[in-house]
Amino acid sequence: MPVYLDQHYEPGGGAYRISISDEDLGYKYPGGVDLRPGSELHAKILSALMTRAQESQRVMSSRYNSWRAVERSLTVYVNPERKESARSNREKVEPVIVPVTFAILETLLTYMVAAFIESPLFKYEGVGPEDVVGGMIMQRVVDNSCVRNKVALALHTMFRDGFVNGFAVVAPMWKTEKRLIRRVKTSGFRNMLNEAVSAIVGRRTEEITVEGNYLANIDPYLYLPDPNVPIHEVQKGEFVGWVDRTNYMSLLNEEINSPKRLFNVRYLKGVAGKSSLYDAKSSSGREDTSGISSLGVYSSITNPIDQIYMYATIIPKDWQLGDSSEPEKWLFRIAADKVIIQAEAAKFNHGLYPVVVDAPDFDGYSVCPISRIETIQGLQEIVDWLFQSHIANVKKSINDMIVYDPMIINTNDLVNPEPGKLVRTRAAAWGKTRIQDAIFQLNVADITRGNVGDVSVISDIMKYTSGAVDPLQGVIKPRGERISAEEVKGARSSALSRLERAAKVTAVQAMYDIAYMFASHTQQLMSVDTYIKVFGETERRLLADRNLTADRVKVSPQDIMVAYDVIPKDGSVPGPENVDVWIELYKMVSGRPEMAMQFDMIRIFKHIARLLGAKDIDEFVRTDNRVQVMADEMLAQQVASGNLQRIEESQGGVNG
Repeated sequence: MPVYLDQHYEPGGGAYRISISDEDLGYKYPGGVDLRPGSELHAKILSALMTRAQESQRVMSSRYNSWRAVERSLTVYVNPERKESARSNREKVEPVIVPVTFAILETLLTYMVAAFIESPLFKYEGVGPEDVVGGMIMQRVVDNSCVRNKVALALHTMFRDGFVNGFAVVAPMWKTEKRLIRRVKTSGFRNMLNEAVSAIVGRRTEEITVEGNYLANIDPYLYLPDPNVPIHEVQKGEFVGWVDRTNYMSLLNEEINSPKRLFNVRYLKGVAGKSSLYDAKSSSGREDTSGISSLGVYSSITNPIDQIYMYATIIPKDWQLGDSSEPEKWLFRIAADKVIIQAEAAKFNHGLYPVVVDAPDFDGYSVCPISRIETIQGLQEIVDWLFQSHIANVKKSINDMIVYDPMIINTNDLVNPEPGKLVRTRAAAWGKTRIQDAIFQLNVADITRGNVGDVSVISDIMKYTSGAVDPLQGVIKPRGERISAEEVKGARSSALSRLERAAKVTAVQAMYDIAYMFASHTQQLMSVDTYIKVFGETERRLLADRNLTADRVKVSPQDIMVAYDVIPKDGSVPGPENVDVWIELYKMVSGRPEMAMQFDMIRIFKHIARLLGAKDIDEFVRTDNRVQVMADEMLAQQVASGNLQRIEESQGGVNG
């Protein structure tokens, strides 16, 4: 007989039961414990985890309606059904969203992208002298995996969630891909051409082809934090989790490839896999803004499964999962709210939950802070209403509102919409009544004429509140006969300083932790050799100490086993410093030998180049600055003028 579990609900539908077979499928569980569905231990752990998840969602769900309103304000999409309904009634206007909030969000994201998304995404340096080269190698290895796994796209989503929802959540993960590889072996030579001939020998072997860090975005609607700690202090909570949607075949394939980590997946065959934490009430409503209904997500031809990832700090002895009485971090996965498919200690070297939260506008105490876009949501709704009411009044004005005498005017001719129409009068009125007295149009006053100006004023307030003012959007409003360059620079510099505050918070909260976890995962989980590209004069000189002088250098896991520090980014972009002033200072210092001896002119030049937008000025440095080739005539002129000396003269003589 199957073991029937408790009721599960479909949105808008009745209850139904899911059944899981009580047949022993032969799973070997970690630590020899009994985690078969239906067992006492399985039920106990499942209840504890689901209680945490449901309590977390109860707290977070209070913000869902506000988030959905913000999402609607960020799109100009109009549902076709609402559009047709508006067209069927001339007195109504199609719902229009004035994209002021969208423009503001684009400006905020543009700054964040300019501040953080550049190569390399994360920078490291060795702690001691013996770690310097290893720190540089670490930086190249991490950056290669970031490029390969498109970490920049995940960062962009993180920045957007932070401004829209008030916080963003990402999970630094390690990905390993295996493929079947056939090795090629030289077997002989051709008689005629004397060329090597390669033959495939042996079987195909499964080998690791790609491994490295990647960043997984967690939907704020599906995030399950510990509600007893502030949003940015995720590491202080007793648990943290999220809901993820997958399918039965994907889980089964993962179980086959990782039999020691996943179990109980075969119990999910034919089971309705929808989670109570991922229903219509908790969804973001993004399907509505894109015109796609969410009703058909669960089709009859696939078997989707919702799974809950839950990292929790537990005492294994209390949970009957081990003999340890010390708190440990464990990873659990629950499928379909009913089956535990993973339970193992999270043995990361960094000892943290692999979850990072970015809350650029946090207050330091709230579990779910108000986002920057939410603060201007009320103004956005006023802008939409002003614009829509003005359009409604205009449509009312251009539609003829006529008063006429139906005893004199032929109604059928009057309502004919065709141009160039002829309107007839009734025979009884021929030659007896002035037509002007039988028909006239009502005067309509446009009382919404000032709405467009009000929209502009309120839009400015929204920009001032959010920090996305006109200079950052490339718009300069005239305030006189002419605008000076200094005025433009000053306005842009002040605007950048406001956005720099949010960027600095993001750098401390999220970017540092992501960089730290990426490096730690690389040291702990990297298992095969890889290659990095070496460029820049500093890297070349230091790597030459280890005879690594090629452009492509082979790196083994032992090469990155060094003590490292993360070099945090300051969240600034080129612009706040006055480049013209630096150029004038460079000219002044270079023209005075006594000042040139006190200042490093090369470093000043590199600083100016970076302010002007150069990404890596070291790419243009000569490979060896000690040797310069010069024509004989030019060399003689330089010696005669005193600019150059013979080596023995510069050292005080051969015998000196």
